[in-house]
Amino acid sequence: MGLLLGTLGLLLLQLLSSLNPATVELDPEEMYNAGQAWMMADGHWTAAFRLQYREFCGGCTADATLGALLFTVLPRSWLVWKLVPLAYTGLLALGAGAILLRRVGAPAAGALLLLLALSPRAWLHLSLIAWGNHMEAGVVGLLGFLLATAPKEAGRWPAVLGALLLGLALWISFSGAFAVLAAPLWLLLQRRPLRALGVVGLLPLGLLGWLMQLLSTGQHPFVTIYEAGESLPQLARVPAKLATLLAPGQVAALFGAPGQLGLLLGGAFALGLLGVALTALYWGRRLDRSLLLLLGCWLGVYLVVRFQIWDPPWPEVAPPGSVRYAAPIYPVIFVLCASIFGQLWQRGKRRWAGLLLALLLPTGLWARGLAARAGDLLPVLARREAVDWEHFRPQFAYALSAAEHQPHGTESARSQALHAYGAGWQAAMERLQQDPRPAFQILPPVGLPPLPYAEGAADALREFEIEMGMVTPETAGVKSDDKELGTQR
Repeated sequence: MGLLLGTLGLLLLQLLSSLNPATVELDPEEMYNAGQAWMMADGHWTAAFRLQYREFCGGCTADATLGALLFTVLPRSWLVWKLVPLAYTGLLALGAGAILLRRVGAPAAGALLLLLALSPRAWLHLSLIAWGNHMEAGVVGLLGFLLATAPKEAGRWPAVLGALLLGLALWISFSGAFAVLAAPLWLLLQRRPLRALGVVGLLPLGLLGWLMQLLSTGQHPFVTIYEAGESLPQLARVPAKLATLLAPGQVAALFGAPGQLGLLLGGAFALGLLGVALTALYWGRRLDRSLLLLLGCWLGVYLVVRFQIWDPPWPEVAPPGSVRYAAPIYPVIFVLCASIFGQLWQRGKRRWAGLLLALLLPTGLWARGLAARAGDLLPVLARREAVDWEHFRPQFAYALSAAEHQPHGTESARSQALHAYGAGWQAAMERLQQDPRPAFQILPPVGLPPLPYAEGAADALREFEIEMGMVTPETAGVKSDDKELGTQR
């Protein structure tokens, strides 16, 4: 009961932080996922994978599914949409907290709630955004790992659930691969080959989303946003990648904040984490050592792949969104630190436990203190729609067929306008493929609003002109919106 009440308090604190202009972000890519949820709630469930933001973003559909369920019973506001990332925080607190409560004790579970409540600025930001990738994969991957590697006396069902969650983490994002590698490796190190084989054998069940995507769209997730060869693991990247984690400015970005104070706070957290790692290595339990292996697998993957945390020159510090690739390690760090704290407390080493919290919590106190100085945004955000329609409607236009865009008479005014835009886009593109001369007139079908229909036709013409080389994307006003390309994001 204490864990449940503590989790509810944590979620309330998270919700209040999402009302702060200093921590809130009206991100168009996150709001695209909300658009997918909106249309699924309007009945387009069979188009879910066609509406998915990117082929490799299974987590986008996972978040949209949660959002669609919420939108069927609650207002489709930005504030309601924020319940989606809060669900992952709740899952982490309850799931990992229950495991710590069982395997270490109540002090460890309480410490986890405290670390989540007073987490570093970067995690506070990332845990409030439903991008559908690294944060979500990290939470699900950690829980899958903890269950898959549960002690023998726990029985087989935790391992079964853990294997499914590991597959789900990989479907959400390839960022979950580190947990998929770590679980069977730890089981083999513990001389449990049959359990390792069983986890690997059951893992594909969590990847059924890929099969559903392939059958419904013909698309697979194995695409890359990088140039040829960039996505291949390379040992030559290791020194530079280590610098993106260990340089003073990066410590401030990961665990602190901008400025000298932020560097001091981040350094204190890093020092506490180093102490936790050494303690776990020398006299920690199997749980602690398994978490060290999990962190090691993440580090091993990170050091050789192309993606990286942005590393601007000091004194500039990467904003939280630009350290998103490190999102999977925060839940692991919190659970590891909570476990070591619980053991120190139970062994009577209260001063050492207090020193540990004195190093880990100040950065979170600073971040929450900043979040507490929020204006009253509740009335605004409760009314604001969850979707950035200008960002959502171009992909929506071509993701659905012309027949699916035709009026049905049962949809909301917003959905009718969106379908009108899509119908206009489809009709204009079909006409342009037949006759590339831009001088033509297209009238909307009866039942569709004419203005968004005309806007869709105009955007189709602009896209056609770009494809034909008549204009450049720059002169046409097109901007790159890919969430994985920008160094600022």
